[in-house]
Amino acid sequence: MPYSSRVSSVREKVRERVQECPVKLVYDGPIEGTRYRAIVLEIPEEAIKEKIPEALEMLNEYTEAVWECPYKEFCRRAYDEGEDLPFVGTERDAAVAILASEFLRKYLGYPRLDLSVVEESGYGLPEFMMYYNEDARSVCGKWMWCCGAHGCPEMDVSGLMGSIKEVEKTYEFMYKWFKKLPRNHDTHYVVCVFESEL
Repeated sequence: MPYSSRVSSVREKVRERVQECPVKLVYDGPIEGTRYRAIVLEIPEEAIKEKIPEALEMLNEYTEAVWECPYKEFCRRAYDEGEDLPFVGTERDAAVAILASEFLRKYLGYPRLDLSVVEESGYGLPEFMMYYNEDARSVCGKWMWCCGAHGCPEMDVSGLMGSIKEVEKTYEFMYKWFKKLPRNHDTHYVVCVFESEL
């Protein structure tokens, strides 16, 4: 089978795997002048709302296992009382992470790929990192999301490995994408950046 036919065949299989998913692929390609590849996803508000119960359950499991308290109690201690605790994202952050992870596992063919919303302080890793699996040492990239209505979020590319120039180009790429995406309350966007071999 010629190479172009094999590529078309693989693309068709990937399309079939992700077709029923509410997440849509907007862009997949290299970030020029860097070692990174970027994937931009679109997620409807309705899908995020539907995932909130699962997201809360996941956050509760995490905070109870690590801090021996439910998620809401963890938030009270961290944000209302100012206790020095690592960052843990909101239930909306977690819902977006679950949806994007489900899509990317199928699209990329990595069944345990995980978009995290918690800081891995033991490894010096910030929040919103991507991992091949549950092990923090399997870090492979960075992700961010924004509400379409709010435009560009506060940009953070900390945790990416590479030269200052590469990280700056990545920041510029993410900023450009978030600025040009359409703004509305019903659609949200995720930008994932990772080593191009993934």
